[in-house]
Amino acid sequence: TPFQINFCFAVVFAADRVVRKKPGLNLSGKVQLYLGLSFAIPMLIVSVALLNSLNESYKEEIDKSFGKQAYNLSDNLIDLLDQFTRNEINRDEFANAISRIATLIQSDINVYATDGELLASSGMEIFNLGLQDRRIAPGPYSAIKYGNVETQIHKQRIGDLDFRASYVGLRSYEDGTLLGILSMPYFDSKNHLERQQLEVFNNLISIFTIIFLISLIFGNLVIEQLLRPLRLIAERLKITDLTGVNQPIAYESTDEVGLLITEYNHMISKLEESKADHV
Repeated sequence: TPFQINFCFAVVFAADRVVRKKPGLNLSGKVQLYLGLSFAIPMLIVSVALLNSLNESYKEEIDKSFGKQAYNLSDNLIDLLDQFTRNEINRDEFANAISRIATLIQSDINVYATDGELLASSGMEIFNLGLQDRRIAPGPYSAIKYGNVETQIHKQRIGDLDFRASYVGLRSYEDGTLLGILSMPYFDSKNHLERQQLEVFNNLISIFTIIFLISLIFGNLVIEQLLRPLRLIAERLKITDLTGVNQPIAYESTDEVGLLITEYNHMISKLEESKADHV
């Protein structure tokens, strides 16, 4: 958008002035340069901090979503696992039921026994190829079996591929005995995260650009007011004459410019007294 283009142009201009140190940069240009940098640097810092915060909050949102989904799914698997442990259904029937449920929810499902060994999975190819250990990860296994933890999020890796898995203990409705452990692996949606980050960054750029343009307009007006007495002093110094009449500058403020004008008027007064003594 034009806002982003203008802002980027201002940043590039400021950086170019700093790096090359081009001659001819007057006081007004320096003030504008520092004004641009005062917006660019905080914008970059805020952008980095905001994008990092968005990244972390997005991961927490994904973990919470899949953790809740695994917890809700565990209610449906307890009866099925209970039937398997009672030998009411065999391993193939249990595995087929797991595959059907995984297809229905469009997510992989792994079910482990209480000793940590894999009972059934909707993605047996990964385990058959040896890409993933048939034993459950030690962390969530200990937390659920010995730590009375209901759910556990665990980071895992297959080769160079990182993923997460939500673990839930499957406990009997009758006495709370641990029947097995459900694992639901999932991946972060990088495309969705990048879209969110891009949207936030564009909004941030637009806001900073609007503020920058408004500040630039009012800043030029303020700079013009501040530089007017300095230009007046420069003009008076050019026409200051040892023989002619030199008029003092009227300036009521007692700021730094006022002190400079006071010194100029004091110099003019001494010059006029000196000329009077030599007449």
